[in-house]
Amino acid sequence: MFQFDSTSALTVVDMQNGYCHKDGSFARLGIRTDPTTIVPRINELLSEFRANDAVAIDMIDSNNSKIFYRCLGMPMF
Repeated sequence: MFQFDSTSALTVVDMQNGYCHKDGSFARLGIRTDPTTIVPRINELLSEFRANDAVAIDMIDSNNSKIFYRCLGMPMF
């Protein structure tokens, strides 16, 4: 169990198909990816942080506005 205090924060960066999916851009370049080990742990940590009202930030880097707006839960204009 993680010990939370007023400075606890979790930042998840670029957990996207391009980096994690077996057919993503990294896999096509020959870079081995296996999200089955890290994704469950990230989900567990996110749940713990949110349950304890600690800061949890998910960051993406995308040049695709459809992905950006969908991630923000915003309608396309």
